[in-house]
Amino acid sequence: MEIQKLNHLSIYPPKPITKDAFFKLVKYFRKFKDGLNPTERVLSAQVFGRKISSVKTNGEIDSIFDPFVIEDIYRLKLFVLLRKDQDRSVQTMIEFSPQHIHINTSDIGTEWGDAIQADINKFVLKNKIVSKAFWLRLNNFLNILKYPFLIIGAVYYILWYFNRDSSDLIKMIGFLVAGMTLLFREFYNFFKPPRPYQAIIEKEKRIEISINTIIVILAFLTAMLSLLKEIISIIFSKTP
Repeated sequence: MEIQKLNHLSIYPPKPITKDAFFKLVKYFRKFKDGLNPTERVLSAQVFGRKISSVKTNGEIDSIFDPFVIEDIYRLKLFVLLRKDQDRSVQTMIEFSPQHIHINTSDIGTEWGDAIQADINKFVLKNKIVSKAFWLRLNNFLNILKYPFLIIGAVYYILWYFNRDSSDLIKMIGFLVAGMTLLFREFYNFFKPPRPYQAIIEKEKRIEISINTIIVILAFLTAMLSLLKEIISIIFSKTP
């Protein structure tokens, strides 16, 4: 009978992990799914620094960060392998990188993959190791709408220029402000680029509202108010 191979994948927005949270994850994996009675359990970790990299397994993981300057670590991978028998095994990798947090479970014939992936997702969400990042998704959504906002604002400017209708002026201002605030953020990031991504940090940073977040909120509220005004004007214009 052919052994079936399955992959289970979860992707979260990038977020650094603290040292405490990393070793909590290691401790969790050392007793992870004991009830399955795996014949072998192997933990390994891989750290990528800007100057050196390192791979450690099992007990060696506790000292894996010793050769590194913590600020230089830009990628981190943690693996746990559970073996059912000689031919069947399941391995999960959690990767922290500038692009994403990537949880991938590769199941070779054990049929444990679904449960393992689900339990790990619950653990990392419960312990705030990953985040659903509402503002990041909103930011990406608004970036898509940036140029349509500017185009719609320009259209309303033309309408206002010829008709001198105050409602067109308000809509023009709303859409142009929304588009221009997002453009301003791009210029801000160009002249003051964000710090290089750091995969692991000593302790959780307190939540700070950056100028980027303020700009995203402002653009979102301005555009939504303009759209709401447009919808209300359409509804009342059709009212007899």
